[in-house]
Amino acid sequence: MATTIGPQAGRWMGRGWGVAAAVVLALVAAGCGGSGTDDEGGSAGAGGTGGAGGSGGTGGTGGGEVDLEQLCLGTCQPLAACGFLPTEAVQECVDYCVANTLDQEQLVGCVACLEAATCDVILGGCSDACSPEMYDATVTFEGEGTGVVGELVVSAIDVITGSVWQQSSTLVKGGETARIELQQVLAEGRPFRLDAFLDTDLDGSCGDADRTWRIDVEAPTGAAELVLEPDAAAAPEACASFGDWARDAVVLGSGFGDHEGRAVVFVLRADWNGNELAAQMEGLVADGSFAAVFDGQLYSDMTDYRIGWFIDVDGDGRCSTAADLGGSSSLEAPFTAHERIELTADAAGAPDCGLFFGVGQDLTVVGSGFGGYEGERMAIVLVEAETGATASFGDAVVADGGFTLPLERSLAEGVAYRLSLWVDVDGDGTCGGGDAMWWHDVSASSSAATAEVSYRATFDADACSAQPHVSGF
Repeated sequence: MATTIGPQAGRWMGRGWGVAAAVVLALVAAGCGGSGTDDEGGSAGAGGTGGAGGSGGTGGTGGGEVDLEQLCLGTCQPLAACGFLPTEAVQECVDYCVANTLDQEQLVGCVACLEAATCDVILGGCSDACSPEMYDATVTFEGEGTGVVGELVVSAIDVITGSVWQQSSTLVKGGETARIELQQVLAEGRPFRLDAFLDTDLDGSCGDADRTWRIDVEAPTGAAELVLEPDAAAAPEACASFGDWARDAVVLGSGFGDHEGRAVVFVLRADWNGNELAAQMEGLVADGSFAAVFDGQLYSDMTDYRIGWFIDVDGDGRCSTAADLGGSSSLEAPFTAHERIELTADAAGAPDCGLFFGVGQDLTVVGSGFGGYEGERMAIVLVEAETGATASFGDAVVADGGFTLPLERSLAEGVAYRLSLWVDVDGDGTCGGGDAMWWHDVSASSSAATAEVSYRATFDADACSAQPHVSGF
């Protein structure tokens, strides 16, 4: 089964705005407004002057009459001021807020909460005040005949805006009941529609050959049980709801009998912020063939992708251009149907090992000269230098001024890396002011390597960006 968020949030995530998408859907779409704090300066709220104060915060809402667009601006600007939304996305956020706000009274309560919130709690602290009561929806369909009948795909749609809030799919087998759970998708009192189609030809698109349904839920007051009746009238207009449906990438290999029983590793990279890892999985060569399905990973119009694969010919669990067999393929948006990549042994070559995660060579990090931090924990994160993606992490205790940390299978061939090192000097559990942090470059390598790092009196404050616990977030 594949489940995806709606296209609007997907677009934001596709642009690397994952946190922003979550925040805007949780706060803005539910109907929240302007925000701010008195002790942290930033954007003024709607209807008056904002609160005065220091840097990095948000301005408070002022007095006077406030319209919906001003309230939405007062909501989106603080998200940008706190670093959860790119500045260039503020207007898109406002437009989405204006189009989705239903309960003006709830908006006022949301504003009051956000005005009192600081950046470190703005994400979770106001979710109750800003969100309506949400309910689940269950969709069922009784399979007919035998074998796989098709893929059932459903879209949960907000009637007011026409935007897709959630999509999900599952295979339907003859004689079995297919069930799809849509969690927290119905907003109390807000009109809702379910569009569905049974992809009988399994081409990944909704068309004349497929069965279609449309069900309206006028004003939800609780969880809904929605049944797709086999004899219901067709609803071809439902197909319009699946233009942005996330498609599958299917990889099929044949003619690999010489490598029977060997592991095959598949990777999907998205061209979002450079070369981001979207998904990775493993399989086996069986009867000379192999297959992999990246379920619901291709957003239709957002970005291009690259699929890589390799057979671990020497069985060492690592990707090697000299010893292993593989290749890669490009997938270009838009995607209007499932993508199918067929591979044959005679077209295979050396794998692009730089695409994979956790199947590279070992790295040993050796530190010295850190006597000033004796007994402290050194947190170490290995990131790709080009993309900033985390490749491995661990920690070691400083003893006799040094430490040793093995990071197994972390170095992909031809990829340059950086090490982020951090000591939580002030003991607050977050990487920030008052702590010790450094960057250390690791050159691209095709074999196991040792990175020797030594103490420097000058700290690299931006090394905190690679750490999982960052001050203010």
